[in-house]
Amino acid sequence: MHRACVNQALPPTERLLRQRVWRTMYIQDRFNSAALGRPMSIHDEDWDDSNPTTPQSVDRLGIEMVRISCIIGDICRQVYRPRTISSDVASTLARRLHEWSNNLPADMTVDSLLRNEGTPARHRHILQRMHLAHLNAVILLTRPFLFYHVVTAATKAAAVTATSSKGNGGRTVHRLARACTLAASRSVAIVQLVSAAYASPLRPPFLIYFMFSAGLILLLDAYQDKTSLDHPGISHAMSILSSYADNDPSARRYHHIFQDMHSAVKEKHRGEEIRGINELGELLYGNGATSANLAGTPPKEYDMLQFLAGEPMGFDEEFGTENFNFEFDNAFGYTMLQGDGEFRGMLLNPDF
Repeated sequence: MHRACVNQALPPTERLLRQRVWRTMYIQDRFNSAALGRPMSIHDEDWDDSNPTTPQSVDRLGIEMVRISCIIGDICRQVYRPRTISSDVASTLARRLHEWSNNLPADMTVDSLLRNEGTPARHRHILQRMHLAHLNAVILLTRPFLFYHVVTAATKAAAVTATSSKGNGGRTVHRLARACTLAASRSVAIVQLVSAAYASPLRPPFLIYFMFSAGLILLLDAYQDKTSLDHPGISHAMSILSSYADNDPSARRYHHIFQDMHSAVKEKHRGEEIRGINELGELLYGNGATSANLAGTPPKEYDMLQFLAGEPMGFDEEFGTENFNFEFDNAFGYTMLQGDGEFRGMLLNPDF
């Protein structure tokens, strides 16, 4: 299905169908790799029939979804496989994400998704998934920088090491950590706005995972900054996961994990003193913490549309020239992986 020499010999209708099926497989492969840490099964260099013969509107959306999935695959290969990232790699990937967003046709932008009420509900959900995938790619690229920033700020000790934290390197880490939290906040806001206006599928695996990922980013940010615990995106994300929990086992499990982590962060801010990096891991993963269900808590009011059109990600700015190594201390990583609980070690393992 991925070879032009085969598909060109088939009738146009059958060729188009095979292209659509293959695109779906490619997108799913990249999603599973990023979400579960599994190796990718499809190699980009093997695919030489990516341009549909008679693209329709649904094909245009699928093609853009493939493009963002390709960038996600490159992030997995260039950041998480070597577990070391250079400024050149980070800037190249960030520039590709920035250009993908800027080059979208007017009817595929976030503004069109949120304001064009004439868009059919089915296409609206595809658009939503596409933009959530883009924001998740931003999170995937910038998550190591956020985790470095949070651990350093919370413990006042370097649990992870970067080759440089001075000058442009330090500013780059801070800027990319900020981009990570922005992407998470906007992911939740998009789902809130679209789901409020249109009925959602009962079991949308992409949306459920994206909400879980975004929610964890906001909780990590809240760990280092108590004021961030009131961020409306946290209660929104928990509410969204709760709404799918009755019909989807993954949503139910993610909601449980999210509750425990939220409870752990709240406990930390109630005055429990951090006594070392191992305790940071214990608090993050909720060992001994009680669950707190805040799904029914009224969210703090804010203008989502204005927020979504606000601060840019900063990917069009210059990067430093440093190499960053996000390998974790071996003893710390071993302790976390040997811990108790069904979600031990997940955030500390870059393959997650």
